[in-house]
Amino acid sequence: MKSVIAIALLSVGVSGMAIAAPDDNDVMDINGSVSDTCFLGTPVVSASSDASLASKIVTFSALADTSTAVFTGGGSSIELNFDGMCNYAHNVSIQSTNGWLINSSSNTVVAGSGSFNSTVGYTPTVKWHNQLATFNADDGSAGKKASKPILGAFAGIAELQINLIGVDDPAAPLVAGTYTDDLVLQLGAAL
Repeated sequence: MKSVIAIALLSVGVSGMAIAAPDDNDVMDINGSVSDTCFLGTPVVSASSDASLASKIVTFSALADTSTAVFTGGGSSIELNFDGMCNYAHNVSIQSTNGWLINSSSNTVVAGSGSFNSTVGYTPTVKWHNQLATFNADDGSAGKKASKPILGAFAGIAELQINLIGVDDPAAPLVAGTYTDDLVLQLGAAL
């Protein structure tokens, strides 16, 4: 605005002289945007002991002794690697739905019976950009979770390790059936 006023005053003060027109230009901003994006690839088994992976389902093959049904899975574990990327500051999080592996069958313990176990504890640990998020899923606390902040964009391998840790009564047999939990691994907002 000041330069326009100065030119106007100059043209009034110098009448009859030809004044050269100033250069004409315009500045245009050019921009684009990229949304916050995170990606986790398909898990690949990097190590396992009495465990396998098929269609994103981890199966522990040796939960109990075949003769006594007593828990023998201590030491059973699996490590899964996921290619991953988050293009902004984010969190790496894990969350258990049940808070342990719980027997999902219809098998029950009859009233007045001796002791049985119907849950199995485990520890999930995720490592991402040298940060560890972990907890013990061994007390039935539904929604148990852990999260660690990552202060910027990062791409690499997310390592998820799951270790079976035990039952409430080590001398008691496990109730027959399938033991399940859903474990969520997430890059992005904290769970």
